[in-house]
Amino acid sequence: MNFLFIDESKSNSKRFFITGGVCIDEIGLQAISKTLASVRQTYSIPMNCELRWATRRLFLGSTHVKTLDEIEHDDLRCDILRSVQESNATVFGGVLDKENYNNWSDAQYYLHSIEVMCTKYQYFLQDKGGELGVVIADHLDSNAENRKARIALARIYREGGMWATLDNVILNPILYHSDQIPALQIADFIAGALNFKINRAKDQFYRIIEPSIRRSPSGQIEGYGISFIPTTCPRSNWP
Repeated sequence: MNFLFIDESKSNSKRFFITGGVCIDEIGLQAISKTLASVRQTYSIPMNCELRWATRRLFLGSTHVKTLDEIEHDDLRCDILRSVQESNATVFGGVLDKENYNNWSDAQYYLHSIEVMCTKYQYFLQDKGGELGVVIADHLDSNAENRKARIALARIYREGGMWATLDNVILNPILYHSDQIPALQIADFIAGALNFKINRAKDQFYRIIEPSIRRSPSGQIEGYGISFIPTTCPRSNWP
């Protein structure tokens, strides 16, 4: 069984809306869990404290437990991104040009990106001989948005993604809280690394995940692991 975890990177002032995904099988999930436990121990972070790409301030529920300095935070980012390669996970990403979708909300950007990524995931499962998979995405900010999103995701599951029916995905894509699923936190870090490359022209974190990105048989990343939305989207800071 394969699990695709999806999250987005906050980039409100930037042109490109970035989504990151990590696909892991059961064995990889166990490996990542062990790695994250080791990372938490290294940085003295409580087990139930959510790890986040964007903030150095760490919370357990609403209680602030620690603030990492900038060097520690960058080291943590690198350690978590290295765990992707160590667990033999496969990375997916979406780069959506917001200028092509006037007056859309962040929730609409996110759902459209999930739809594209689900389609690429279906192709990935087909390439693995028709293995089965599940999609789990980080929840949206409000209950109203989540209700609308669940309806939209059910439609995607029922009618298919952008270019393919999701025959090998066995459930509606699920929305869940990232603080309760560590692999969603890794998807957040992947989205952050891709966001730094595309929106900030900083590729030190992207270079860590690049070997794990899904490729075509000839080694092409674009259109396989990383989707530009729409396909005419400008290739900012790419490759």
